[in-house]
Amino acid sequence: MARNALHPVSTTTLRVTIPDASTYTQLDNHFMLARYVIPNDFSRLPDRDKSYSLLHIALKTQLNRPYMTYQNDELDGKQQMVVYALYRREPSNQDFRVVDIDLRETFRFVHGLLDKREISFADLELHMALKLLLTDYFHGGWNKAFIGQGKKYIYVSGFNGFHKCLEVQLNGHRDNKNQKEAQWFQITGHARQFRNLLPDERFDEVSRKYKEFYTPVIQHGQTTLAQLLPDTTIDKDRVLKPYIDEDHPAKLPYHNHTHLDQGRGKLLYDFHQGFIQYLSQYGLEASSQTRMFQRFPSRYKNQTLPVNDMGTIAVLDLCFDTENIAQERPEFWATLHRLYPNYQAITEEDLSEEDYQTPVLILQNYGKKDFEAGGVYEGQVDPKPSIYREYPHVPKQTLDIRPKILKPQADDDKDTEDEAAPEALALRLQVSLNELYLKYLLLNNLPVAGRLPGYGEAWARRKISPAESEQSPLEAYAFLRKQTYDGVPREILLAYDQQNECLALYDVGSDPEARNAVLQTLDLDWSVIHRQLLKRRFAWDEDKQNAKEGKELKRYDLIFSPGLAIEIEDINESVFYDYDRIAERQRQNQQLRPITRFQLPYDDSIFTPEQCEAFNTFLLREVKEDTITYRLLKKMYGEQIIQILDLRDKNGNPRFQELTKAYQRMGLLASLKAADLLVTSQGIWFDDEGRYVIGNPDAINKKQAVAHKIRQLTRVRGEKEIDVSLMMSLMAVDFVRNKRFTVYPYQFKLIDLYAEMTHWML
Repeated sequence: MARNALHPVSTTTLRVTIPDASTYTQLDNHFMLARYVIPNDFSRLPDRDKSYSLLHIALKTQLNRPYMTYQNDELDGKQQMVVYALYRREPSNQDFRVVDIDLRETFRFVHGLLDKREISFADLELHMALKLLLTDYFHGGWNKAFIGQGKKYIYVSGFNGFHKCLEVQLNGHRDNKNQKEAQWFQITGHARQFRNLLPDERFDEVSRKYKEFYTPVIQHGQTTLAQLLPDTTIDKDRVLKPYIDEDHPAKLPYHNHTHLDQGRGKLLYDFHQGFIQYLSQYGLEASSQTRMFQRFPSRYKNQTLPVNDMGTIAVLDLCFDTENIAQERPEFWATLHRLYPNYQAITEEDLSEEDYQTPVLILQNYGKKDFEAGGVYEGQVDPKPSIYREYPHVPKQTLDIRPKILKPQADDDKDTEDEAAPEALALRLQVSLNELYLKYLLLNNLPVAGRLPGYGEAWARRKISPAESEQSPLEAYAFLRKQTYDGVPREILLAYDQQNECLALYDVGSDPEARNAVLQTLDLDWSVIHRQLLKRRFAWDEDKQNAKEGKELKRYDLIFSPGLAIEIEDINESVFYDYDRIAERQRQNQQLRPITRFQLPYDDSIFTPEQCEAFNTFLLREVKEDTITYRLLKKMYGEQIIQILDLRDKNGNPRFQELTKAYQRMGLLASLKAADLLVTSQGIWFDDEGRYVIGNPDAINKKQAVAHKIRQLTRVRGEKEIDVSLMMSLMAVDFVRNKRFTVYPYQFKLIDLYAEMTHWML
């Protein structure tokens, strides 16, 4: 495979040089570190969540300084729960002393003050020292930072009684103990939500002692939140509490072009820069980890599955509250006829025919939660489980045709008010047909050559380098996934059946010998691989072979080829975009400019000369401002501009992209989506150490909902080189994730489909 140019990108992983003695001395000169021991009875309390809440509120009340709890402290030669607190050695406060902590009013088993003593930073492992300094950093009140119940938050936005925040967490890499020069720490951020108390919710003296409450405050000119102490006097309408809505969890996009400072990526980037500078004050060297990625020339992009091989498919209508679904959703039938005209409508009775094998597309207008307490169909029976249970060998795929499910996203990132546009319905239908086809292949044990990417190809035609010429064909690979499906832990193996030229799947839980036999053909031993996984995941002690007895691996994704076992790992790391340059371009785009600068040239390639003339005349005659920004121009005169330049898409939604592109060509605006600013957001990227990032096939939209995580292909067993070209090819397919690349080789999707189909057989 030809080698592309390397692109350096910084990531969310923090690299910290291991401190020397002088650095620890410098820390001890700045801080006094106190250690308090929590009595052992705390670990035996029945209600742990309430106990931890009580503990943190009591600590926050008595310690007006950064602190953190640690359950596995072993400084006294035995494992104990302790509290660390930081005291600044300020020149103006030389006579300070370590305060006493009294938990007797909080916990009955505490009979006196907590044991305390001063220790050195050198007594701590580096990850503990960093977490303490992180607490101090957030305790300092920079910008929108605050601490609640020991958690670190960055305030983001508030609207209509709801407040969104980002919780920042720092965790050490599992291999840090083996490092001598530097250690790595994973920085992650999760959206959290707070809301105003409802009129019937308690905010009395008792509830304040064990429940966390907050209030908005202005700090350094910024809005943030502050946790309330039990004795605080405040009006109830200014009180907030953490709020978790399982149906609508708190969300913050990873990247937001319009509101850059409300994206998790930008917030974490700013945190990195500030925390790195903070650590440097105390002699600690830290930096964001840089990776060198190259782009993979995607091979299977836009490859469609031969779904027509299914022949005639059946359509089973299981919708509720409608006598004739054709009258309610005529566009569905029109779209189905266009995409797959070879179909027939059936009833549930048709499925009971002997040896019925026709692939079935099942229509529904409800979800699983609609049958639960409070749901639309509470008390009624969901027909789907019985269909799947009674006819497990019939290929089936459900399609929810409710308008709210099929509703597309408009260009302004808001839902359209109309029902699903035809293209949105076509996309959902095509995805359902793809999944139905994959189930059809698996259940009927059909040959996969020419049907699935990579199988049956002439290996000699692969564009590979001489060093890769001995790599095995895809038919020699096997894939193993262990995870929980619908509350049931399962381990499923996918391998190639040479005799029948199809894919064979084995439920390892009921047939472990099938897995062992497949691995033996690849010259691999499962017991050796499993032990290596335990050793890596749980830091297995070779001198105490039973030290991890009872430990269980709940999740893994493994790939096998002759003499080689590979694990795909999520390393809790994401790529930062070039936020400094993006922010600078935003500032440039928001500059006030003379109205004449917004006039369009008559030879513009997007708009006609007549449109340009009408638009330019409108600017000079109708716009009252002599100088204006592009954003204000759209906000104040958007409707007129839309009419003059015909800026609506085929669904009637406003679309300013063409005008923006025209101004970018004129040099009036700078693009915020340039590839050099958003490296790894588009395409598939990998480095020389088996790490990879799966971006979008096309450029990102205004918002990127989730981060493109970095994953790693880790050699668990064997010395052979990993065939990166093949692995990336198996992810460069667009039939798994709705016209987007898949983040795992697509064989794992086949395993998931097999788990879904056979769930009803268990």
